[in-house]
Amino acid sequence: MEEFPARLQALLTVALILDAEEAVKLFDYLPHSEREDMLLRTRSYLALSEDARRNALSARLKALRSEFLLRQITDVHPSHVALVLANEPASIIRVILHHLPQDLADEIVKLLPESAVVRLAACPKPPALPLDLLEVVKQAFIRQFVFVLPGDNPLTWLNSSRLRVLLREFSLQIFALAMRKLQKEELLHSLRRFPRSHSKEIIRKIKMMREVTAEQVLTAEKAVVWLTAQNLRNFSVVEDTGLMVLAAGLIDAPDTLCKFVTQKLSIEEAGRFHDIHARLKQADQEVLRLLRQVMQSVVRTVLQTPSRLSGRSDAGLVTREANSTLVK
Repeated sequence: MEEFPARLQALLTVALILDAEEAVKLFDYLPHSEREDMLLRTRSYLALSEDARRNALSARLKALRSEFLLRQITDVHPSHVALVLANEPASIIRVILHHLPQDLADEIVKLLPESAVVRLAACPKPPALPLDLLEVVKQAFIRQFVFVLPGDNPLTWLNSSRLRVLLREFSLQIFALAMRKLQKEELLHSLRRFPRSHSKEIIRKIKMMREVTAEQVLTAEKAVVWLTAQNLRNFSVVEDTGLMVLAAGLIDAPDTLCKFVTQKLSIEEAGRFHDIHARLKQADQEVLRLLRQVMQSVVRTVLQTPSRLSGRSDAGLVTREANSTLVK
């Protein structure tokens, strides 16, 4: 039998809360085959007694909550989980790893400090914990990675891979803008510092730009010069320019949103982000304004074209478009 999709599971749970007529209306715009399947399942639940229906609803809500929390945790970079677990007793680490997806657990173990790995060797299996104690352990762990966030910020919709697409777009947009007025020979010389795929994308973005002012170009140049002058550890001009744009866009954001976003990066990358974020508060306001404009424009354009999140984007400040199981 074909697996019942998670999105339909969620819709069915909502339907259980409603009266029969309202529940059925939820399925009007589903494809015919899905609508018939949902109607069949819904009617079987609506036929239950009130107590039985309430129990079924409770079970489904718990399952949805579990899936939601697990998705958030598995989207956290393993280095953050390793940092949280590093000083915990081996028994607690084993319990946590046991309830996480195996591939994530394996990555976390690789990133644990040697002292934690030694402790784990003496505790090869997770201990059996009473259910009430297990629940305390789970909730303490979950609180490190799950946040209540405002729903109006598009960054709260992004997973780790999509965030990386955006960071790349931020960076290449700044370089395209900074190089917009260069003559051909100067441009080719500047592009030699980038991988071929990046230089081709920068050229494409430059060709698409319209109505670029000298002030915008100068400010973009100033932003790159400012970042280079910061002498960040493990500096990468492409990666850190993307982090600089992100940090400028989040300059006044709540700490919880910054933490939510940076947990999708490695500990080392998150450290560079926070360093840039702190230093930007003293940066030229003109530079900050441009960086924020770039971030807003790229995010808006990319999110309007979902396929771009897979790795290619036509986003730009002045492009034609812009101007137009642990928790069960």
